[in-house]
Amino acid sequence: MSSMDGICVVHLVRACNGVEPLRRFLDSYVRYPAGLPHELLFILKGFRRGGGAPEISVLLDQVQHRSIAVADRGFDIEPYRAAALQLRQPYVCFFNSFSEILAENWLEKLYNHAAAPGGGIAGATGSWESLLSIYEDSCRERHTVLPHKWVLRGMELRRLRDAFPPFPNPHLRTNAFCIRRDLFLEVVGNLKIRDKMAAHRFESGRDGLCATVIKLGARPLVVGKNGVGYAPDDWPQSITFRRKNQENLLIADNRTEYYQHASGSERNMMTLQAWGIHEEQG
Repeated sequence: MSSMDGICVVHLVRACNGVEPLRRFLDSYVRYPAGLPHELLFILKGFRRGGGAPEISVLLDQVQHRSIAVADRGFDIEPYRAAALQLRQPYVCFFNSFSEILAENWLEKLYNHAAAPGGGIAGATGSWESLLSIYEDSCRERHTVLPHKWVLRGMELRRLRDAFPPFPNPHLRTNAFCIRRDLFLEVVGNLKIRDKMAAHRFESGRDGLCATVIKLGARPLVVGKNGVGYAPDDWPQSITFRRKNQENLLIADNRTEYYQHASGSERNMMTLQAWGIHEEQG
């Protein structure tokens, strides 16, 4: 089987985002060689049947590709599943609608770690963040509230404890990751993601993507621009997400960009939530 048969790169294009995120992705895709032959598939999400976005078509015509259309529901994961069900390749590399490539041989770097013995999944960024711990911290800080607000918070807290582990909660972010297609379909199953909380559960919950692939025997790795694959204990030292200036980041997205342009105090808070590290920002 050739590499072209072995890997498909899937990029999500959302109608509601307009043209610019796609333009940025394509500029980076053309600028930085992937390092491996592959098929390129675009998921066109939320576009009117029959077209309605000629500027998108003009951009897509710059590269060899094929595309599928899906309805605007299910956040990113359901469209990913729709694409995976149509593919024949054993590996798929998913990019969300805000992804931007930052270095050459990006696909080779991700694929080599995902396909290595004991691998199965490799992503451009990961985090130890826990929505449960963030919520608990916010409750402790807001100590002067009416009693009935505490009751409501208690109800929410129980739900969060059922859904999310406390910090540290290592999970790969789903903005850019390479995975065995059969493993992804096994993890996703018939999952329906109808709200933001369900999307968070899939990404970082007790029964989410990372937790499930570990149970199935796969090893989740973060892959840096330098091509090194980092195990979860080493993710803070990878300098790929919310540390320093993210110098080793392989694939950017809107959240890495937000950190990059945030104030020093905002970056301190994001670093603390992601890694539990108090880090003075320059």
